[in-house]
Amino acid sequence: MSIFKESFQSYVSKQLKIREEIVKGGNQHRFGNPKISFEYPTINNVVKESVNLPPGAFYTYTTSKQCIIRMSSGVNLTNPNLLENYGFENSNDLLGAGLAIRYILEGGVPAKNIDFGEAQSKFIDGDATKIKTIPRGKSTRGFARGYGSTYGDPFIRSDAQDGYGIVPMPGIIDANIRTKTAYGSIREAQVNFTCHNRRQLEILELLYMRPGFPILLEWGWTPFINNAGELIKNFPYYRNWFSENTDINTINNDILTQKINHSGNYDGFVGFIKNFEISARADGGYDCTTHLTAMGEILEGIKGKRTGKTYEQEQETVEVDDFEFYLKSIKEFSESYSVLLSSDNYKQKFAKGNSSDSADLADILFPKKAELLESYQELAYLIDKKPSNYRPTQKDLESDKAKQQEIIDEVRADKTKERAPGVYGSPEILGLEDPDEKNEISKKFEENKSEYLKEIERIEKILDPYIIRRGEELTLSGGNLKDFNQNTETEVFSSDFGDITVLKSQHTYIRWDFLVSILNNFIIPLYKEDKVKHPIFEIYQDKELEYSTYKLKTKLDQNIDPSTNNASLENELRENLSTIDEFLDISSNPSICLLPHQTQKKIVGQLDSYSISTNRKISNIFFNVEYLEKIYKKMLYDSEGGLKEDFGLYNFLDKIWKDTNQACAGTHNFTLQTDEPNHSNIVRVIDLIYQNDELNDPKKLHEIKIQGNQSIVRDFSFNTTIDNKFASTIAIAAQAPKSLNTLDSITFEAFNRNIKYRFNNIETTLLPDNSIEQVRLITRAKDKYNRDLKKIHDNIIAIKKHRLNILQGTYEQSKVSNNISRVRNLESKLIDLTSRYGYSNSDEGIYKGMPKNYKDAGLSDLSKSAVVPLKFGCIMDGISGIVIGNVFKVEKTKLPIGYQEDDIAFCVLSEDQKITAGQDWTTELSGQMILLDIKKVTPPADTVQSSTDETENPTDDAIKEEENKFPRRQIIVTNSDNQIVAQFNVIKYYDSETPDETLINDIQELVPTGTAQADQFQLNQITYGDYTSNEEPVLIDDNGNKYYIIDTLERFHPGAYAEDLETGWGYYLEKKGARNKIIVKDYPSFNVIYNSGDYDPEWKSSPPESLISNARTSLKQSLGIE
Repeated sequence: MSIFKESFQSYVSKQLKIREEIVKGGNQHRFGNPKISFEYPTINNVVKESVNLPPGAFYTYTTSKQCIIRMSSGVNLTNPNLLENYGFENSNDLLGAGLAIRYILEGGVPAKNIDFGEAQSKFIDGDATKIKTIPRGKSTRGFARGYGSTYGDPFIRSDAQDGYGIVPMPGIIDANIRTKTAYGSIREAQVNFTCHNRRQLEILELLYMRPGFPILLEWGWTPFINNAGELIKNFPYYRNWFSENTDINTINNDILTQKINHSGNYDGFVGFIKNFEISARADGGYDCTTHLTAMGEILEGIKGKRTGKTYEQEQETVEVDDFEFYLKSIKEFSESYSVLLSSDNYKQKFAKGNSSDSADLADILFPKKAELLESYQELAYLIDKKPSNYRPTQKDLESDKAKQQEIIDEVRADKTKERAPGVYGSPEILGLEDPDEKNEISKKFEENKSEYLKEIERIEKILDPYIIRRGEELTLSGGNLKDFNQNTETEVFSSDFGDITVLKSQHTYIRWDFLVSILNNFIIPLYKEDKVKHPIFEIYQDKELEYSTYKLKTKLDQNIDPSTNNASLENELRENLSTIDEFLDISSNPSICLLPHQTQKKIVGQLDSYSISTNRKISNIFFNVEYLEKIYKKMLYDSEGGLKEDFGLYNFLDKIWKDTNQACAGTHNFTLQTDEPNHSNIVRVIDLIYQNDELNDPKKLHEIKIQGNQSIVRDFSFNTTIDNKFASTIAIAAQAPKSLNTLDSITFEAFNRNIKYRFNNIETTLLPDNSIEQVRLITRAKDKYNRDLKKIHDNIIAIKKHRLNILQGTYEQSKVSNNISRVRNLESKLIDLTSRYGYSNSDEGIYKGMPKNYKDAGLSDLSKSAVVPLKFGCIMDGISGIVIGNVFKVEKTKLPIGYQEDDIAFCVLSEDQKITAGQDWTTELSGQMILLDIKKVTPPADTVQSSTDETENPTDDAIKEEENKFPRRQIIVTNSDNQIVAQFNVIKYYDSETPDETLINDIQELVPTGTAQADQFQLNQITYGDYTSNEEPVLIDDNGNKYYIIDTLERFHPGAYAEDLETGWGYYLEKKGARNKIIVKDYPSFNVIYNSGDYDPEWKSSPPESLISNARTSLKQSLGIE
C-alpha cells in the first residue's frame, strides 16, 4: 500500500457507512432485520450495496459494545528455578510459553482451560480444542482462595503471603497507541497496568518489562456488527503467537487478516519493549507502564556486523565490517570479470609500463583469497537460491591460476616472435593493445576453461541484471542531443524515445533491491533461521512501487510574445521548454546513483535492442558501489580507524537516500517508511511526491460526515497553519500589495480581492501617462524581463549540456552542484517570469515585464484553500485499517468558507488509538489538506425558458453564432515548401459536405486567373509563416500551390487583413467606396507605423494584395530595411 495513493480500504469505508446508517436509523432498528442501502468507494469504482441488520443494531452500536484489550508476552520460560515450588506453579504448565499463556493480561487475568498442561500443549500445537474462559467468582470457585476466584487465586499469586492479605488479579488499566513520526514511520504504544503485590510484580516484570522482548497488543469491539450485517460477540485468542514454528511476518499477516475479517473492529500490532516504569503504592501494590515501539526502530540501533571477514589492502590483510566486505567483493568481481569482456579495461590494467607488469593478467582474473570467491557464490545464491557444487580451497585456486598464466605466457611468447620490431610491446609504444594477442588468449581460455572461470561465468549471468560493471556499455536517453553532441567517439542514434547515446559506465553500480537482499541476509541480526533467514526486521522494497514522473508545472508558452519569429530567443525557449522535463527528471550526479528510466544495459550483439527503459521502480535504482563504500566507512570509523559509538544502519540508509534526493535536485523525495500499521517489522523506501491519478476522482474518496444525524464523529477541529517564512510574505502583500513582483504578490492580491488595507493609498497615486517616471519604470521592467528570460534560457542550455556530459561520461564532478542548483531554481524562476506580462498593449495599460493582475495570472477563481493550508482532526469510534497517507474528504458544506471546493481533500498524517479504563476505544485522525488535480467546471449562466412552444436546437444556435464570427473560415495557400504565401478570410461556412466545385469556384473568385492579383500572388510578396497539417489540401494548382480551408487562426493583430510574421506588422485595409488605403501597425504596442494617406482614387481598381505589397515596400524603404 503506497502512501498518498488511495483512500481508505474498502472494508474500512464499508464499515464506516454501515455505522452511519445505523446512527441515522436510530431506534427504529429495534425489531426485525431492517435493510439498509448505502454507497462506498473502492479503488476502482463506487459500490452500491444493501445489508440486513440484526435486531437492536442501534443499541448494540451505541450502548452495549465494549472494547477488550489484550497483551501477550513473547517470553518463553527456560529455567524452572524462577517458579515458587509450593504446589500452584508446576513447571510442566509454565515452562516454554506456559507462563505467558497463564498471565495473558486483559482488564484482568482470565481463567482459561488452557492454563494447564495437556490443553495448553494442544492449543499451542494448533489442535482444535475449544478455548474457554471461566468468569472469576462464578459457581463453586467463589469469591476468594481458589483457581478462578476473584480474590486470592494462588495460581496467579493473589495469595500475597506478605502480610497484606489476599489481593485481586493484575490487569490493564488503559492504553494509547500512536504514530511516532510523520508518514507512519514508527508506531508506539503506552500500556498502563497494575498488580497488587511483589510476587505478581516478579512475574509481570519478567513477561512485560524486559527491554528488547516482543509483545503482542490486541484490542477490539465486542459485540459488533460486521460488514455482512452479522452480530459478532467473540474476541478469539491468537494461538500462533505462542508457537515456536511461526515468525513475525506470518503474525503480522494474520493480524491484517483479522482486521479484514472483523471489518475493522479488531486491531493489533507487534512491538518490542523499549522502556518501562514501576511505581509502588501504599497498599503494597504497583502501578506499571510498558512502552512498546514498532520493530522498525531497531534499525536505528544496529551498528553493522563483524564476523572476522578480511580483505587484502595495500599488501596487508585487514579485518573489515561485513557490509564493507560485500561491497568490496562486488567491486572486485565487477572489475575482474570486465577483463574478459572489455578491451579498454584490458589495456588499462595490463599495460602499465613494463612487460613484467603486463604479464600479470591472471592476478586480476583470480581472487587473492578463496573467501572472495565464496562471497561471489553467496551473492549469487541470494538470487537463484541454488548452491554451487564448486568449493575450491586456496590451493586449488592457486593451481588454476598457474595453468591460466601458462596459457597467457605461451600466447604472448608466440605473438612476440611474430611481431616486427616497434610493433605492440616495444617500449616506445608500450600500453597499446595487440588485438590478435587478446583474441588468442580468449580463444585459449575458452578451449582450456578452468572450473574457476566456468564458475565466474555462471555467477555473472545471475548477477548481471543487478550490477553495472565499470566499463560496461549502457544506453541512456538524452532527448534531442543533435545540437549538443560534439563527441564523435560517442555513438548516438535515433529511436522512438529520442536520441540514444551509447557509452561505457564510469562506475560500478548495484541495484537497490539487491543491496536490500545483502542487508537482510548478511547484516541485520536474525531472530530465527530455518529454510529461510528471518531478520529481526526486514528492509523490503515492493517490486511494483514506483517513483513519481516529474513534470515542470509552469510553462512559458502562453506568455511568449507571438510577434517574434522562430529564430528569436523566446521561440527557442518555447521549444526547449517542450522537452525540458526529461532533462530535469534524472540523477544529475552519477557518482551517487542512476535512475532506471534514464539508463539501460546494452544487450550484446543486438543493435536493434537498444532502447530506453520506462521502468520507474524504486527497487531498480542503481547506487555507485564506490560511493556506498566511501559513505559507509566515513560514518562507521573515526579519524583513527576506531568504530564510532553513534553509528547506526538507519543513519547510513537515511544518508544515501537524502543524497539521492539531492542528486535528483528535489524532483523526488525518497524517504524510509515503516509499513505501519500492517507490518511493523518492515521498512521500505517511498517517494513522497508520488500521487495516484485515481485520486483525481472525488467520488472514489471516502467522505467523513462530521455533523448531523448520520455522523459517527464524536469531535472534530479545523485549524489553519502558515509557515513562518510565508507569514511575512503575506503581511507585506496585504500592506504593500504592489511592492512584490512575484507570483506570491499576485496570489495574495487575488486572495485579498474585495478588501484593502485601510491606510494604503498607493493605488490612488498612479504615475501620469507618458511622464518621465512612468517611461523609466516601464523601460526598467521590460529590460529586467528580457534579462531574466535570457538567464532562464542560458540555464536550460546549461542543464541540457550537463545531461549530455553525463551521457558521454565527460561531466565534471565539481560542476554537479551547479547543475543541481539550476534544476532546483528553474521552476521558481519560471513562476516569477510568468507572473509578469510578456507583451505590451498601451491601450489596456499592459506593459512588458510589469506584474500581472490576478485575472491575467489565471487566479481569478482562486480560493482560500490554494493559499492558506488547512488541517483537520476528528475523533470517532475505534476502527482499524486506516493507514498514514490515505486520502479522504470531509463534507464540503461543513468546511469553512473558502475551502468548499471539489478539489479539497485531506491525507492522513497521524492516527492514534486510545483504549480507556471504561472499555471505550476511540480513533483520532489528523489530516493535512491537499488539492486534487481535477478540472473545475464553470456552471452555465442562468437562462430564461422561452415562452413559445418551439424550442430551438442548441446545435443550430451554435452554428449561427459561429457563422456570425469574422472570419469563420480561412483559405490558406502554401507553396511546395509548405510556406504560407497567401491567406484569405471568408465568411462563408464550409464543412466536409461542401462540394469541391463550390470550393474551387470560391478560390478562383478570390484569385482570378490572368489578373494582376494573380501575378502579385505568384510573387510571394508576403510571408505568413509555415503551415504543416495532417489535413489534405482541397486543391493543388498547376504551380504546386496547395489550398487548405481551416478554422480561424489565432491572431495577434485582431481585425488585420494580414499579418507579417517576419516583422510583426499587421496590415489593416480600410475602404471608402471603391477606394482603398492601408494602415500598418507594429506589435505589441499597436502603434501606427505607416499610413498610405487619403483614399487615393488611383487605387480604385488595385487589389488588396497589391496595396499590401506597396505598403510593405514603402515602409521598409522609410525604415532603411532592405
